[in-house]
Amino acid sequence: MKALSYLASDVYRLEAEATKVQALQERLDAYFDEEEVEITFSELRQMDFVPYPKRYWLLHQSNLKTAEWLREMGLDVSGYPLWSTWVVVER
Repeated sequence: MKALSYLASDVYRLEAEATKVQALQERLDAYFDEEEVEITFSELRQMDFVPYPKRYWLLHQSNLKTAEWLREMGLDVSGYPLWSTWVVVER
């Protein structure tokens, strides 16, 4: 599958403190356990997508949420991640 090989080239391993990762995972899992969510599968991305209770708009979108979650796990995110110009720097 071409889509999977393309996606695999864009996957990076990030290391974070286990307790912070677990806390974020539990918080996100709790949302999905409490709400009835309709999962939408994307053939192109080979991923499941689920709705979020807050409206999607310029100042609340996936790049900003990703940055928020990375920071919650103790990872550094520099700049303002409004646009998807991500760079992973190994330290």
